Amino acid sequence: MIPEIFPDYTSTVIPPNIAPVNITINEKADKYYVSIYYSDNSNGIRIASRNNKITIPLRKWKRFLSSNAGSSFFIDIYFKAKGGGWEKFETITNTVAADKIDSYVVFRLINPA
Repeated sequence: MIPEIFPDYTSTVIPPNIAPVNITINEKADKYYVSIYYSDNSNGIRIASRNNKITIPLRKWKRFLSSNAGSSFFIDIYFKAKGGGWEKFETITNTVAADKIDSYVVFRLINPA
């Protein structure tokens, strides 16, 4: 089964210079475990939590993206309900873009006619 997460970071392309893609897992459980990794690189990020809000450490995230720009990466989400064992959702696959996004955004306010 596919995990219900917010924001929905499934099958997305993520720039290599973006802030961590923190998520909220919308599934009831007592414990959560998230593993973010590349298939060809064992240097991943692992996060254990007692609540459904997963916060990725900034330094680890930056290293993770910069060392693997242009590659696919995977997110495994595990959960444990009270009195049960650990269960795993389907693996989420995303891609890190090869090119960075601009470090700024310019907006222009145009009044409606």
